[in-house]
Amino acid sequence: MVPSAWVCLDDLPLTANGKLDRAALPDPDPADLRGGVAPTPPRDALESRLAGIWERLLAAGPVGVHDDFFESGGHSIDALRLIGRINQAFGERLAVSAVMEHPTVARQAALLRGRHVDPAPDPVVRIRPEGTLDPVFLVHPIGGNVFCYRPLAAELDADRPVFGLTAPGLTAPGPVPDATVEELAAAHVEALRRVRPEGPYHLAGWSFGGLLAHEAAVQLRSAGQEVATLTLLDTGYPEPGHAPTDESDLLEWFHEDLARSAGFDPSDEGVSALRSALRSVADTTARLAVLAEQVEREGFAPGLDPRDLARHYAVFRQGIRAAAAYEPPAAPCPVLFLQSGTGAREHAAERWAGRAVAGFTRHDIATDHYGLMRPPHSTRAAALLRAALAAADHR
Repeated sequence: MVPSAWVCLDDLPLTANGKLDRAALPDPDPADLRGGVAPTPPRDALESRLAGIWERLLAAGPVGVHDDFFESGGHSIDALRLIGRINQAFGERLAVSAVMEHPTVARQAALLRGRHVDPAPDPVVRIRPEGTLDPVFLVHPIGGNVFCYRPLAAELDADRPVFGLTAPGLTAPGPVPDATVEELAAAHVEALRRVRPEGPYHLAGWSFGGLLAHEAAVQLRSAGQEVATLTLLDTGYPEPGHAPTDESDLLEWFHEDLARSAGFDPSDEGVSALRSALRSVADTTARLAVLAEQVEREGFAPGLDPRDLARHYAVFRQGIRAAAAYEPPAAPCPVLFLQSGTGAREHAAERWAGRAVAGFTRHDIATDHYGLMRPPHSTRAAALLRAALAAADHR
């Protein structure tokens, strides 16, 4: 993918321990993001209110009503903050997936105008619903959202519909219960078959999403459906007992996933301070408050609603526990395995190859686990997935 804007710097800002300080990087000029074209101003009071929410959240402006939220600098955590502020301002209950399906002020305003009743929660995100080819379903990673797939989806064939499957715990009301990989995958199978009742199916998942995609493929095949492709994107092989038993450790994992999903590299000092602070309090509510304070100080998600933080932590904890208890059956179709180049998944690739009795193809991509889903490495991942989908179309 070609960058939408360039910012020239004499030196890159660094943290005290010599790492890149992403929070200190300057934002590009808004005009550069539009190729020098002036933004389209809000056309009514509703669009003005929404544009104001965007500008305060992104600390940038002016916002045009057709500007894309993610191309304007927003990331997955920003989307969570945005939907919280929209819901608070308008008395709504929009799911965070609305930002992905309606990424501009104009489309969000149209969504708000058209809502008269609260719809039933829908875990399916229509990333790109149009197209004549068989769709591909991308299953959420451990965080529960599917924002990570936006660069990948943009590189797939324009005629290929792309759907995301979010964690049921993010959309269903009430507490997030413990669930197995099998139970979570069954919920995804039910959701995707509402969109596409019959196969062939194309399934893919990054990280924990690969476990869910694998199990969904097994369940679809057991129901007599064809699974044409199964793609595991840097998915670790589950190890019994791998999940932390201490909640403070689990919250450290959660913090790292939040930060790296937002493109933030936590400092060693920050991690050490968080570890000490988490162990100084005794209950989940207090520990989440400690975590919220740390996130605020680090600046990658200021003003995050504590209720949203708690729900996302519950989904994360559910996934970690489910993964540690999962024993993958044999895959019902050939497996495409894309591995990041850090070497951390070497053992996983060997184990997955042993479960892929119908065929296993592995490609290494020279980046880390989170970089795999970001340009330029997502372009390579998309090319490999695109080739696998095309080959299946012609079988």
